[in-house]
Amino acid sequence: ESYNCNAIFTPQAVTLLVTDATGNQGLCNTTVNVVDTVAPIALCESTYTAALDATGNVQVLPTDIDSSSTDNCGLVEYLINNNSSQLYTCADVGTINAVLTVRDSSGFTSSCQTQILDQHHHQPLQQLLAPSKLSASSHLQNLELNFCSQFFQIFVESSFRFHLRRQPEKVA
Repeated sequence: ESYNCNAIFTPQAVTLLVTDATGNQGLCNTTVNVVDTVAPIALCESTYTAALDATGNVQVLPTDIDSSSTDNCGLVEYLINNNSSQLYTCADVGTINAVLTVRDSSGFTSSCQTQILDQHHHQPLQQLLAPSKLSASSHLQNLELNFCSQFFQIFVESSFRFHLRRQPEKVA
């Protein structure tokens, strides 16, 4: 009889029939416990770029940094930095190491490391100021906006066109 991963954690009743050289036979009932002794293989993307949203946050999932991790009987859990997800903020801008851990149903784990490139872009700011967000009665002049502790000056033109320019850091 052969067994596969479906038999793990389910005792298999087996009847053994033994015959000796003279033809005598004997029966024995036993239980076979199938175990998985092979650890999974964690495979990470070498880098993953995460762009902060308009609030200065980005949520990264383990599957974002996974590069087709495998296991002979299947994976049941993926973690990033030992969590189901990882929140990065303005304070994390730059390159950050993250650890992907995968676990199989037998409890074996494997880990790999990747670099998260935590970046902020002006696009979320532009989306906040998109014409659909402004009404015809909005009489905007020039605005200042603080995003991730960086100051931006917004120059509003006619027909809801604007220019976004990063300002030098302010001195308190």
